[in-house]
Amino acid sequence: MSVRVLLLDDEPAIQAFVSRLLGEAGYVVDVLTDPLTALEAIRDGYYALVITNSVMQGPAGSALVAQLRRRYPALPVLHLDDQSHPYGEDFPADVPTLTKPFENDLLLDTVRALAGQ
Repeated sequence: MSVRVLLLDDEPAIQAFVSRLLGEAGYVVDVLTDPLTALEAIRDGYYALVITNSVMQGPAGSALVAQLRRRYPALPVLHLDDQSHPYGEDFPADVPTLTKPFENDLLLDTVRALAGQ
């Protein structure tokens, strides 16, 4: 069975890069740009991990994480940060963060650890 990852990011370059890298490593990656649509997708499907950033159209990444924690407390989340929009103190400190640009191996190792691989 393939491990499914939900990538929630509105930057096409990040979508393409992360999808390709994780796809080549054997993950099934679903890409969305809207946090509200992501909440629906999570409800309707199984994901081993959600990867998100801080700033998107609609609710901020921190608001999405808060909703995920209430609805799916065991679902791991990885935060990708480009530091152009500081996410502030409202983003949960216990959510692992990778700062862009990051090494391919660091992303893969982090995804493996969070997805229980």
